[in-house]
Amino acid sequence: MRKNSKNLISALIAIIAILCVVVIFAPKTVAGLNLNLELGDGQQLIYKTEAIDEETVKNAAEVLKKRISNFGAVDVEYTIENNQITLNYTGIKDNDVMRKYLTTIGKLSFRDYDGRELMGRAVLNETMPLGVAKNDDKTLLYIFVADSKEFSANTLMLSAAEKKYMVVWVDYDEKYSFENEQSKTDPAYLAAATVSQAINETCYIQSAHDYETTKNILAVVNGGELPCTIEEIAFNELVSNAGTNGAAMIINSLWIIVALSAVLLIGKYRLAGAVSSLMLALYVVTTTATVSAFGVIFDSIVALLLVIGLFIGVYYLFAINRKINEQINSGLLEKTAVNNAYQKSLVSVISAYLIAIFAGLICYLFFKNYFAGFAITLLTVAITSLIAFVLWNKFMLTDLIVSNYFDKKIFGYKDNATGIPARDYTALSKSKVSYILLAVSAVFAVLFVVSVKENWKICLFALIVIFVASLAYIGYLAYKNKKAAQYGFTIGTLFSLLATMTTVYLSKYTSQENIGFMMTAVILFMVLNAMVVKQFSDNYDSMIKNKLTVTKIETLFNETFGDIIKNLIPAVIGLIIFVAMLACLKLSDRIVLTVLLIVVALLSVCLSASLWLQYMLKNYRKPKGNRKNTSEKTERVIFGIND
Repeated sequence: MRKNSKNLISALIAIIAILCVVVIFAPKTVAGLNLNLELGDGQQLIYKTEAIDEETVKNAAEVLKKRISNFGAVDVEYTIENNQITLNYTGIKDNDVMRKYLTTIGKLSFRDYDGRELMGRAVLNETMPLGVAKNDDKTLLYIFVADSKEFSANTLMLSAAEKKYMVVWVDYDEKYSFENEQSKTDPAYLAAATVSQAINETCYIQSAHDYETTKNILAVVNGGELPCTIEEIAFNELVSNAGTNGAAMIINSLWIIVALSAVLLIGKYRLAGAVSSLMLALYVVTTTATVSAFGVIFDSIVALLLVIGLFIGVYYLFAINRKINEQINSGLLEKTAVNNAYQKSLVSVISAYLIAIFAGLICYLFFKNYFAGFAITLLTVAITSLIAFVLWNKFMLTDLIVSNYFDKKIFGYKDNATGIPARDYTALSKSKVSYILLAVSAVFAVLFVVSVKENWKICLFALIVIFVASLAYIGYLAYKNKKAAQYGFTIGTLFSLLATMTTVYLSKYTSQENIGFMMTAVILFMVLNAMVVKQFSDNYDSMIKNKLTVTKIETLFNETFGDIIKNLIPAVIGLIIFVAMLACLKLSDRIVLTVLLIVVALLSVCLSASLWLQYMLKNYRKPKGNRKNTSEKTERVIFGIND
């Protein structure tokens, strides 16, 4: 057989590239994370305000929170007790510099040469009034104008004055004068410039300070003006709830899952398993690096997204390698085996991941204020999974096989297990357990919705995202005329939603944050449901050419469900390791949620499969005919195929 070095070189280059990425960036996956107060060490500032009314103190706390965020804090929380504000935050390295500026009132004003006020911050952009940039050795102060009419009128007046200076002050005091300050190296004003004409749009002038000083002043000004004076009374160091190595342990748990899966994949599927193991490593590096690059706060929700994404990836890679192995063991050539394994599943698996991508886009485009970090992480997990686990894995395997440098032995071994699994899954699937679970979950889901009434908007938006994403995939199945698949996916997704709501409610953690847990579980379990239903669909398609009977349907169900259980075992083991890591971190509430969500995932798979079988048996009709053996037959379409 003619060997093809071009394909081998292409595959080797890809393997070397992945190894380089993993080796170089894997040690940095923890260092680049933006940790929240739950997982990262932080600091605490306590301020006493002169105000006594609750509204003023709350406004002061909000301003301080924005200012600390502008200084680069990752996660900021505050509590109020009488006239005292306590702020906890992470991500600030130079706290002394920040504390120096935080107590500044931050009143911004534009004045003329003699100190007469012309206008205040009301004429500027509310979110970001000022900006700063470097230009060689100069520091430029950008002024983002919102009220162009007012700004134009005042600058026109200045252009006609004898002394044409426009001076930008922060916390102006009458003891200062521009005339005296302009000769100093560190003047009290922020910036000044002569005005020669009316200005009605964003402009820039040279700052009177260096870049770092200007940036610090702007962090205060852009955070807002304090409604009252404040005094710092305490500064403390904080240790995260998870200890000093909390984030490292979570990331290490992902690597342990990858290592365990790699041992099983390589031991069972040799070269194909090695390629899949590389994809798992690539997934961990690229997802963590991308999430860090976009500034997403790394918390329990993000960690759960990453681990459930890895869970689905492990399940899919074991499933696809099993199909390839079975095709090779049946006597097919390696290239044909890979093509056959991917031919039926590729489109549906891509469409399944598109559910998560679609949901992430909806979150980001329409509900960014509520789900920005979640949306970015979900998009990252879905896109990375699709590229690594599905597309790149297929292309690399194809290149290695087409190169003709490897024989069948290196792609798998002979599986001697034949026949129907000993366990009879059909007996359980025909029972009413599925409907009882649905009913019980529905009751608790209602209680969940009631318990999050304070966050009803966020909960409603989450339900809208899930509804639109699932409706899109149901429409796709309806277009393909796959009625049984449509039914199984719909019920499986509904159960994922109801059961996850039940999980969070029973755990008594129905805060705004845990609505993110609900979305995390449901959207990714929708992908898993789609894969499970498709696995039944594929096997059904191959069987439908022959005469269909109830026995054959039950046999198909037992065999397919047995395969699903085998594929789930390593993924579940990985999740158990993750939960064990959380136990070590003493994150008790997250442990309860994670354990229960694992159960939800498995129940969703079982429920989707069992309802698929019930649907098939309920709608099964033998071909009708008369005693004269006529060829008349009632046509029925399931999965778009005539039996």
